[in-house]
Amino acid sequence: MAIIPITLVPKLQLGNPEGEAPASRDGKPELPELNSQAGAWELALKDKRRSVGTIVILIFTLCGVAHADTGLEQWRSKAGEIRMLAENDTQRAYAEAERLQADLPADATPADQARLLNLLARIEIYQAQTEKAAAHIQQAMELAKQHNDLVGQAEADLNTALNAINQARVDDAMAASINGLAVLDGVDRPDLLGEALLRMAMMYRRTDQLDESITMSMQALDIARQSNNPLALVYAYHGLAIAYELSDHFNEAGEYYQRMLEQARIAGSRLMEAYALMGVGYIHNNRGDLKSAEPLIREAVAVFRAIDAPFSVNFSQFALADNLRKQQRYAETLPIFDEVIGRYQRYPNKIGLWWVLNARSSSQMALGHIADAHRDVEQAYKLAQEIGVPLYLTDSAKRLAEIAAAKGDYRQAYRFMFDASDTAAKAAKDTAATRMLQLTRRYQTESKQREIDKLNRRNQQQAAELKHRTLEQRWLWTVLGGSVIMLTGAAFFLVRLRRSHRRLEALNTQVLQAKNKLQATLDTIPDLLFEIGLDGRYYDYHSPRTELLLVPAEDLLGKTVSDVMPAEAAKIVMSALREAHDQGISTGKQFQLPLPHGDFWFELSVAIKPTLDKEDAHLIVLSRNITERKHMEAQAL
Repeated sequence: MAIIPITLVPKLQLGNPEGEAPASRDGKPELPELNSQAGAWELALKDKRRSVGTIVILIFTLCGVAHADTGLEQWRSKAGEIRMLAENDTQRAYAEAERLQADLPADATPADQARLLNLLARIEIYQAQTEKAAAHIQQAMELAKQHNDLVGQAEADLNTALNAINQARVDDAMAASINGLAVLDGVDRPDLLGEALLRMAMMYRRTDQLDESITMSMQALDIARQSNNPLALVYAYHGLAIAYELSDHFNEAGEYYQRMLEQARIAGSRLMEAYALMGVGYIHNNRGDLKSAEPLIREAVAVFRAIDAPFSVNFSQFALADNLRKQQRYAETLPIFDEVIGRYQRYPNKIGLWWVLNARSSSQMALGHIADAHRDVEQAYKLAQEIGVPLYLTDSAKRLAEIAAAKGDYRQAYRFMFDASDTAAKAAKDTAATRMLQLTRRYQTESKQREIDKLNRRNQQQAAELKHRTLEQRWLWTVLGGSVIMLTGAAFFLVRLRRSHRRLEALNTQVLQAKNKLQATLDTIPDLLFEIGLDGRYYDYHSPRTELLLVPAEDLLGKTVSDVMPAEAAKIVMSALREAHDQGISTGKQFQLPLPHGDFWFELSVAIKPTLDKEDAHLIVLSRNITERKHMEAQAL
């Protein structure tokens, strides 16, 4: 904040210079007599002049402070306006954001700088400038982490989730979606939380976990309704519409797309309005009402063009071509596909290009252009290999098998179908989905731990307040015995104390209910949960499955891993603890334990428990019983 130094304000000269004695009519110095009326009036006038000068100086100073505050607030307000402008006109928004960057106030905070970098990145994502966006996202994330700016971190994670998909980095998109949701815990930004939940729902959808996707979208809707934030409602309705559409519940999907459209118009986002229009068009497609779908999708294409969002234009044109293909207007789809592929050559996007090449090959097949269809599918298959996601490899292999069969090469068709089946089987163990689930469990565990810590702090605060209130009450009773006048005042305070006690009792009841609810939640976890130090010493344990412990639960605490486990198993556990301490998380390490009722296999997931600076490192260890899975794998061999 720029403050004008008082020394820079011109000194006001009111009447005679300060310190000079006023002159008489004959030119001789004349000192005022304090006990004379004339001298008293003269001194009063002099003091008044000094006061006026001081007031003027303070006014100038405060005006400078107010101007500085207003400048920064105006800059922040402008940043918010540009963020919404990006949803309607990316070219204007980018030009305004660059001007905003040039006009960054000198007193802007690191959070303001991170906000600007995230704003530039979001517009660049909309404009398909993926590399520029990635650079700005990295700068914003580093700055936000240095200054513990949770909002800046969350915005960077959400931008990464969008940009990484455009760059075919699916694993990075998954990790960023989960990270963004974790960072927003306790942050009052319903719009960001709504978008984070939408990204999580989309990640679940990409791994065919539709139940989890719907659950995440329903949670987003609850939060959005509580906040009544239009943009949060848009994201929640979008997630639910997609989830219901993919599970063939077209009536529900159409209803949520319509609600999304209404809220997008309230929020002032033409970008999300166009996605809602396209969604309604898809529902008409799925119901077989192709003629009604076409104008809606064409309207979405026109809106995306006006916004100047290349990837969104491609997405909507793909939907239009799909509608025309279903109407058997195959020849009309080819120029649309050619335009989309040309745009992907200017703005690379492997996943988008893969979809369009496969779709164009279908139109070529329908028109009898087998050779052209074959070239498109072969190029798509190469892209699928670069992307490395089993879903794309499987579909490409199936398309190659269809074309080989159309050519009469049944041996080649059989080989491609076999490859597709083999890839689909491997997809069941897809590592991306496994990593996402591990990260999700980590977030859930850390979230529960944060709730426990929050409840403990609240209990301590309430206990201190109760003790303070008790001391106050004793003091008041002592004062009551000394004076009848104080009796009235003490009675007033006593009433207030009793009300406070009732409020405290109600709060304690709420805390107890919350702890019981949290305990019930922990009881539903089927895995063994431990809190262990870096030296392997057990500090806490939770699980109803006591039959899976080597020693009774009451004898476990205070002992080390080496005290209670066989040497080989203990070695694996200690290795996981060290890995989690160094890298933040450790997953996948397995070991076998001989228990009285048989040999059991366990798989570890370890994460660092947040601690204060001077506290020893503790780790949260989740030990999952995978004995049944091991038996199934052995039988499969």
